[in-house]
Amino acid sequence: MVWRTLLSVYYLAGIFVTLIPLYWWQVDVGGILVVEDSPFQISLQFLGAQLEITNLVNAALTAFRVYLLIILAYGLYSTIRGRRFLNSTLFAVTVLYMIEPALFFVIVEVLKALGQLPAGYEPIFIGTTSLVVTQPDAVAVLTVTFEPTEFYWVALAVAVLYPIARLSLRLNERREKGTTKT
Repeated sequence: MVWRTLLSVYYLAGIFVTLIPLYWWQVDVGGILVVEDSPFQISLQFLGAQLEITNLVNAALTAFRVYLLIILAYGLYSTIRGRRFLNSTLFAVTVLYMIEPALFFVIVEVLKALGQLPAGYEPIFIGTTSLVVTQPDAVAVLTVTFEPTEFYWVALAVAVLYPIARLSLRLNERREKGTTKT
């Protein structure tokens, strides 16, 4: 059955994506703040120094990694046994990671509204833009770069398997119902 093959590949590739300790996105704000992250780990550098909060956040992200590995392993096991087990967590996390640049824009807008950041910012999805911070006697132009890593595209390709497998499963269920009614 096609759905079993697709789900098996999705779960197996998902385990691979979850186990590999590579970052998915890199965000650089003028070299002052550099963020490299994935759903399973993060690196926060401020003025070239690693922030201590990173260790605490990474502990929580490691717990999430273990949780997801258990779910994916169970999904693979169930699918191989012929049981229909669907879990969209990896799909959702991967697709939602596309909003990271929008999140940055929201943070800048909130800080502007609170009067904490007198800045202008042209939002982008992928690439480089400028954050212009103005003070009465100075103007600072920071280059902001959002770049998904090559591994993010691998994770996204794996995530695309989920809706395809789900559609295949749904079509198979309809076919089975159609044959049992006659």
